[in-house]
Amino acid sequence: MRGRDHLQPWRRYLEVRNVKRAMLASLGVLLLVAHSEAATITVADSAALNTALANASNGDVVELLSGTYVAPAGGFEILDSGASFTVRAADGAVAVLSGGGSSRIMLVQNLTGATGQSVVIEDLVFERGYSSVNGRAGGVTIVNANATLRRCTFEDNVVEASSTGGGAIFAFGASTVFIDS
Repeated sequence: MRGRDHLQPWRRYLEVRNVKRAMLASLGVLLLVAHSEAATITVADSAALNTALANASNGDVVELLSGTYVAPAGGFEILDSGASFTVRAADGAVAVLSGGGSSRIMLVQNLTGATGQSVVIEDLVFERGYSSVNGRAGGVTIVNANATLRRCTFEDNVVEASSTGGGAIFAFGASTVFIDS
């Protein structure tokens, strides 16, 4: 009888195998945790929308319930988000972002000059945005940012700047904009 020494290679094999299993299980948990961090943030008023836009993370969906969201002075802002997320109307909702005829509605900008992540804006109505500032639209301004506008409606947005701007949409700098109706 050889004793227990002949079992040593099998023990090492089983130990390595168990370590590999533990590592795979840990990786799976990490992937689930990373995936579960994305959230749907439902908002029902302008203040909640401002907060959601400022705090959205990768994969989040900011979902607007039916109603009119009056833009604050200077408009709703997505600045240096560093995250790729979606802003949209909830299923069946009619969400209107309004400048009330006196304010810009939305600014998507990366102040660093780098284009950063992409923001998707879906199924929203932008109405009565107003700008008198060069380089700013009444509706949506995109500066050094990536944005996709899907099935959005623009109504009665104006600009009265002396040289540049756009009533509905104005994009400049290192911006990439996709418009999908």
